[in-house]
Amino acid sequence: MSGSEGSTVFFEFAYVMPEYINDFIEPNNYIRATAGFDYQFSNELYLSSEYQYCSAGNTESYNLLNMVTPNTSTAYTEGGVYLFNRHYLSILLSYPLTPLLSLSFNSLINITEIAFYNSFKIEYNIKENLYLDLGLFIPYSKNTSEFSYYPSILYLSVRLYQ
Repeated sequence: MSGSEGSTVFFEFAYVMPEYINDFIEPNNYIRATAGFDYQFSNELYLSSEYQYCSAGNTESYNLLNMVTPNTSTAYTEGGVYLFNRHYLSILLSYPLTPLLSLSFNSLINITEIAFYNSFKIEYNIKENLYLDLGLFIPYSKNTSEFSYYPSILYLSVRLYQ
């Protein structure tokens, strides 16, 4: 559904019944829902935010043992669930410095644990369909949390579209 020009609002909902996925016998049905919006300010600053909920996730903080112990729940093995808690907020800001050079910031926030997984990226459009990216992923958490075990990552990538 669309709002005013330059904006979008969306909502997605799924009620998953694992017993109907490849004959899995698991009584734990779960809900996945996402609600969000995006907005393009003039032709420059872009803002996007979404809230993600998954009832298969944990309601408490996670520790390293929980993360390395295989989760056999169908939500994680077959359902595509990859985050450990139930409530997350994602925020994305993007700004073109020039027509060929842009900056972006993205933060995935674990609301349950008040932890962040932030990414910063500078993208250069070398020529049509050829891009060079320099980026950084930085986790932040005051306590041990899901993101406190994530590494900081610096990367350089080249993308070619044909």
